[in-house]
Amino acid sequence: MLSVLSALHGQPNLLQLHVGGNSLADTNGAQPSLALAGLLNTARKMEQLSLGGTGVALAAFESLPPHALKQMRALDLTGVQWGPQIVRLLAACGALTSVSLADGAASLAVMQRTPFLTQLFAHATHYASLDLDLSAGAEGTALLPELLPALAQGGCTSGLTMRASRLSDHLLILLLQQLAAVASSPAHAASRARLRSLTVDSNLPAILSYGQGAFDEGTSASFLEQDAATGGAVADAVSSAVLRSVASGQPPDSLAVGEALRGATGGGRGSLVQTLAVTVPAGVVAGQQLQLASPFGGHVIVAVPAGVVPGAVFHVQVNGGPGAQQLGGLLSAPPQDHVAFGYRLAVCEALGQLLRAAPSLQRLSVAGDYSPSGGALPRSPSLAFGPLLGVFFRASIASNRSLEFLDVSANGLGDAGIAALGQALRTNRTLTALRIDRNRAGASGLNTLKIALNGNKKVVDLPMPDDDIAEALRVQSHAYKQSLADELFARRVVKSAYRGRFCDEAIKQRGLDQLRGAKRAQAKAR
Repeated sequence: MLSVLSALHGQPNLLQLHVGGNSLADTNGAQPSLALAGLLNTARKMEQLSLGGTGVALAAFESLPPHALKQMRALDLTGVQWGPQIVRLLAACGALTSVSLADGAASLAVMQRTPFLTQLFAHATHYASLDLDLSAGAEGTALLPELLPALAQGGCTSGLTMRASRLSDHLLILLLQQLAAVASSPAHAASRARLRSLTVDSNLPAILSYGQGAFDEGTSASFLEQDAATGGAVADAVSSAVLRSVASGQPPDSLAVGEALRGATGGGRGSLVQTLAVTVPAGVVAGQQLQLASPFGGHVIVAVPAGVVPGAVFHVQVNGGPGAQQLGGLLSAPPQDHVAFGYRLAVCEALGQLLRAAPSLQRLSVAGDYSPSGGALPRSPSLAFGPLLGVFFRASIASNRSLEFLDVSANGLGDAGIAALGQALRTNRTLTALRIDRNRAGASGLNTLKIALNGNKKVVDLPMPDDDIAEALRVQSHAYKQSLADELFARRVVKSAYRGRFCDEAIKQRGLDQLRGAKRAQAKAR
């Protein structure tokens, strides 16, 4: 590479240089870093520079004068060690819109990270539109304690990316809250670099396996249904209990979180079970049935208890819906499950707080890391949000007036989460681009989204969820083949009912019932 860089010295009109993946480390007397420095001093029209994975020495940037690369727009320094020379390189660039410093945190001592990041953010805020990639892989958890004070002191760029950093729920809440505090500060409001883009992968470390305990998909979907019936009061109570503990710096009180969840069955506006006082009308006797309006919508039928006379009052409990019973497993789960469930709800609330604090935010990505394999969507070792992200859709996306791009792909939303997104799109009128693939959505969820989009003329960029459609077709194909086999079996049952002139009506009726069920299954699978 030394000879290539030397040959390019006579190219002052060079616009792009992509040498990522090639070794530029100084070894055996060769000094490609100095050759690169000489090239950068002459190629003043360069717009894109990619040095990812080259191991280039920071000495390459030391001699750069301010604004030497006035037209530089994109810098890829993935894997390049961090140091003050990187800030000097940024100072030499005049029109930056994208800088990647991913996977470089480990190269800098812990004590030096906060001063470096503070200086980096302070300089990056000079750019009106700069997307800074600080993805740190396994180092993300270790980096965040140094990143938070740097954000508080140096401000924030207009775009921040932290992919695959495996931040826990607790750390992600702290990051979102710090960004919200920066975005709502007067200094940030007056800055050119207002927060416009945030990418945080939702590959949160799995607390529990999907399909077990608090994060069972059916349980999460039932929670969504019941929380909607209470106007979001249950989710508010649970997330508030967790956020209070985060603010105090103490671990969440599992008893407080559990009580907030059990409050869903104990009365009040957040209750999933309501107690109604019923006055017996005149002329009604014990044993007769009364039709009452349910506080959850619709009607319920109750019988007047024995010994109750007209004019007397009796009390009856009304369940919030069929999903309320499914929450029984969650309500009786161990305390650690309550905390895990509450944490995930608190992340949704922190996302909502950021949207409210940063009216300039236009792009948000919380994509997960599910990937198709063998015709199925495997359960990832990372949990992502699951259907609970529907709480964020309902409480924040529905009323948001700034967000234009939303990526929630690979989050395991399921039909319930996709339906909640569709419901939010009925009132949201700013989103123009969506990414929703690899969310374990079936035909029911996708059809709900399609119906919701019929009244939304703003969304113009929505790629087909190919992986989810392929999985839905696979499931429906299996169901159709099974229904054909069931039809054949039912016809054999009907035929077996006839023995000569004798017909066993019971067997015949059973076969006909099975035949009708198989036909219904075929129609549904089509």
